[in-house]
Amino acid sequence: MKQTFFIYTFLVWTSLIFCQKNEIDGLKKYRAYTEKNLESNHWVSKFTLTDGLISSRESYFKGEKRSRNEFEYDKYGNKIMEIRTFDINEGFIRDTVRIDLTYVKDSLLTERKQLGMLEKYSDFNAQGKPKILERTDVIFDFHTEKELYEYDKHGNISKITTYSETKKDDKTIEKQTEILSYLYDNRGNEIEIRRVYSPEREFPIYMLGGPSLHPIENYRYVYNKNGVWTKKFKIIDGKEKLIRKRKLEK
Repeated sequence: MKQTFFIYTFLVWTSLIFCQKNEIDGLKKYRAYTEKNLESNHWVSKFTLTDGLISSRESYFKGEKRSRNEFEYDKYGNKIMEIRTFDINEGFIRDTVRIDLTYVKDSLLTERKQLGMLEKYSDFNAQGKPKILERTDVIFDFHTEKELYEYDKHGNISKITTYSETKKDDKTIEKQTEILSYLYDNRGNEIEIRRVYSPEREFPIYMLGGPSLHPIENYRYVYNKNGVWTKKFKIIDGKEKLIRKRKLEK
C-alpha cells in the first residue's frame, strides 16, 4: 500500500486535477455545500465555492470545528496555494503551502511540486491528458512511484497502474504494483472500482481514519435537478449503504 503521506497529500490532488468537468459546472450554480461523511465517524465538512471551485473548507466533528483551510487557483483552475487558517490545537493561524506548477503550450501541466514532492506528467493524449505520472520524494528519497493512466472515450480515467518502490533500510527496497480500474455513470461519477495488488494483499484493507478498501466497490448516486449528487451509496457484496450526504446552498 502507498505510504500514508502520499495518500493524504497526493490522492486528494489527483482527484482534483482529474475531476470530472460536469461536477464543477454543476457546482457553479451554488455558493456552498455541507457534506456529511457517514463512513468516517460522521465528520462534517462545509465548503464555500467560487465559480464551482472550493475556496474554503471547514471540518467539524460532533459539532465542534476542528480545522479550516482556504484555497487559491491559477487561471486554469489548478490549485496553487493552500492556507491553513484554523486548527483546534493551535487556534487561529496562517500556515501557507505553495504549489509550484509548470506548463507548456496551452494549459498543459507537466510538473507539480509541493512540500518536497515532485510530480512529472508526460505522454499526453489527444485530449491533453497525461498517460504517465512519475512521483518522487526529492528531500528524503525514500519513495518513488510511476503511474500509467488509461482513459475511456469520455476522457474519464479507466485504469491506473502504479509501480512503487519504498526504501525500508539501506539494503531493502519494497516493490509493489497496484491496479485500479474504474467505471462511470452518464454524469461522469465513478460507479465501480476494482483493485488488484502484486504482491497480493488480503482484503479488506484497513485504512487509518478512513473506510476499508475492498477488491470491488460499487456506488450509486442520487442527483438534484442540476445534476449534482446529493447522496452517495456504496455497495459491497450486494449490500448497499449510504456513505455521504450533501446539502447545497445557492
